[in-house]
Amino acid sequence: MSLRVRRAGVTDAAALRAIRLEALADSPGAYGTTYRDVVDWDLDRWADLLTANAYFLGEVDGVVRGMAQGGYHDDFPGQTWLFGMFVGPDARASGLADALVDAVEGWARTGGARELYLGVALEMTRAISFYRRRGFVEVGDVRYMRRDPSRQIQTMVCRLD
Repeated sequence: MSLRVRRAGVTDAAALRAIRLEALADSPGAYGTTYRDVVDWDLDRWADLLTANAYFLGEVDGVVRGMAQGGYHDDFPGQTWLFGMFVGPDARASGLADALVDAVEGWARTGGARELYLGVALEMTRAISFYRRRGFVEVGDVRYMRRDPSRQIQTMVCRLD
């Protein structure tokens, strides 16, 4: 099995759309948007996302099976964040998740960040365990998801020393 992570460009709009829709169908409670929110977006809108943000696509044997985004959180100016992490079920435990986090951490370091933050739904216990293994720790900040106030999001941070 060959793994590859690469920074996505505007020509990857269809691939980003496909993996994001898979993520939203697989784990609907994990993300700030829903399948219904984005399913009708045209490829130009997906391309705009790729222009404005640092998206990374993870491939297994040349097929996109994961994604992650590096970016900034409107509510926390100056902090660098990991968003939208997903690895398809058939690629879990393959090392792809680690490679995606490595890519976002590298992007953050290049930008001068010393810490990388993320928010993870409390019900995503497997993801929380993965992030802990990667060196992320809870910061004690639990918030309610904007789109669904019944869901809680745990903030975690990893030092990039």
